[in-house]
Amino acid sequence: GAGAAAGLESRPGEGRRVSDLEALLLEQIAAAGLPMPKTEFRFESLFSLTPKLKKPRRWRFDCCWDRLKLLVEVDGATWANGRHNRGAGYESDAEKTNEAGERGWLVLRFTGAMVKDGRAIAQIRRILELRQRVRWGSLPVAGYSETE
Repeated sequence: GAGAAAGLESRPGEGRRVSDLEALLLEQIAAAGLPMPKTEFRFESLFSLTPKLKKPRRWRFDCCWDRLKLLVEVDGATWANGRHNRGAGYESDAEKTNEAGERGWLVLRFTGAMVKDGRAIAQIRRILELRQRVRWGSLPVAGYSETE
């Protein structure tokens, strides 16, 4: 589809295990009656932000509602010096987020605490409802399907 042509595609995790936090968020999305996202959404840069690289960068986003151009990342270990808040990991995350934004995607990033206490699902609901109204009029989120 158009996403694949723009360097974006959805594939199964190809061996990557969904984290406990990602699984919890997916359970919350289902329980809230929201449209289920594609998971392990593959994203390839159209060009490199680092001139020395000879090939495109490849990343994954935890959740994607492609028709609404919404991507979600769940960052674990934010208080334990995890990958997302150390130099190279933080820089790679910034490149990924910036490239998606440059192509018109909204990227939401959530910590484990935000998933566990409900802030993540509340914000995802608000953004899905807003983006759906803007794109398709005033259809309720519960009536929306990514497969339509």
